[in-house]
Amino acid sequence: MSPVETISLSIHREENGSVAVFEEGTVPFPIRRTFVVTADVGQVRGDHAHRVCSQLLVVLRGKVRVSIDDGNTSQEFLLSESAQGLLIPPMIWSTQTYLSEGSILLVVCDQLYDEADYIRDYSDFKPVH
Repeated sequence: MSPVETISLSIHREENGSVAVFEEGTVPFPIRRTFVVTADVGQVRGDHAHRVCSQLLVVLRGKVRVSIDDGNTSQEFLLSESAQGLLIPPMIWSTQTYLSEGSILLVVCDQLYDEADYIRDYSDFKPVH
């Protein structure tokens, strides 16, 4: 399996709440783009790979199951707290299944949006590996 890994984020907790910090040193790449994804329970999002883009997935609320596949091996991760993110490098197929109502997923990328970077058909992804 390619180096998909969970990383601990810098969380500062106080009596009245906490702050999750995304900055150089915490995120292992320069941040070029961020976006938030929501979906109803049971819905599947993602379902693609990137040729160049690396992504860090962090659940802000709820639970999201992330299934990854490098073309040979598959693995699943459960994201359920904002103190931990899942780092997905290029050429990893990723699918996210939303497991609880009101789940919110933050995606932090090292590239700007480029449609040509996406592999959206698994049959096009699989032969590369």
